[in-house]
Amino acid sequence: VEEKFQDSVTLIKFNHDGKYLVAVDMAGNFTCWKYSNNNFTKMSSMNFNELSWFDWHPQANVLILAEKESLSMWKVPTFDFAKYFSLESSSEVGCFMPDGKNALIGYEEGYAVILDLKSLTVKSKLKPQEIDSEHGIVSLDAHPDNCLVALGTKKGRVLLFTTKNQKLIGTLGIPETDNGNYIETIKFGRECLAGLFIVAFSNYLHIYDNSKLVLRHSILLSGIGTRLVCLEPYVFIGTTKAVIDICDCRSGLKKPSLQGHTKTIMDIALSKDGKRLMTSSDDGTVKIFYLESYPSDNTTSISNFLRMRMTPIIQ
Repeated sequence: VEEKFQDSVTLIKFNHDGKYLVAVDMAGNFTCWKYSNNNFTKMSSMNFNELSWFDWHPQANVLILAEKESLSMWKVPTFDFAKYFSLESSSEVGCFMPDGKNALIGYEEGYAVILDLKSLTVKSKLKPQEIDSEHGIVSLDAHPDNCLVALGTKKGRVLLFTTKNQKLIGTLGIPETDNGNYIETIKFGRECLAGLFIVAFSNYLHIYDNSKLVLRHSILLSGIGTRLVCLEPYVFIGTTKAVIDICDCRSGLKKPSLQGHTKTIMDIALSKDGKRLMTSSDDGTVKIFYLESYPSDNTTSISNFLRMRMTPIIQ
């Protein structure tokens, strides 16, 4: 499958069961494909004005999309318009909460809100008093049990809030490097050490125990990290060196990297079954790595896991 985009593809994601995937380029061109029997069938193409982020519902074929100062919801595959919400200001990041009933939206002014998607009302506002607008929210994630959210800022702070009473329970300060400490991406682990995986604008993956706020590992990457996904105990990190690094969150060791792109990795996504890793790059391509096998423990060779078939789907 090939699809011409006007610009670099910056956003890619599979839906909850891996049957649909979406790619968006910097010009706002949005394309959705249906995946079946190793084939991709184009479903729809649209253009959105200044689309900043989108996310799939965790259980249903519904998309949430943010453009500049508005948010909309769409049903797939019909692409019927479902709901519209006017944002308070510009938002760079957001996601569905794991319960599928709420959305977490980060704002450039240094706070986030939890939005009830049925009533389209703000349930809570997450903002520490000491954080100003220079700490704009640029990355975030919600814990699988809905009890905790993590917010990453432009100035190297990671803020942990409970969702029940909107209490700030911890602040992590990521050390500044020559490249700064902009928090590029955050992910909660599902199994590994109550893990919180953080990539700032640096050459390191930081792994914290989010229950104790203790640093477990800092792993040197091939280049500046851009995006990450978890297939525990492994973490896949896109880098500015055109490779996807693989790190073991238990040992803190970096494994051999995945290659195939020639420029910065812009986004990275993993299918729910853990068998397909999708990457987009500033080289103008989107590729899928097929993960053929998966080691279950430390004693298992990783060589088969890294023996992957790579398919370019967008060039």
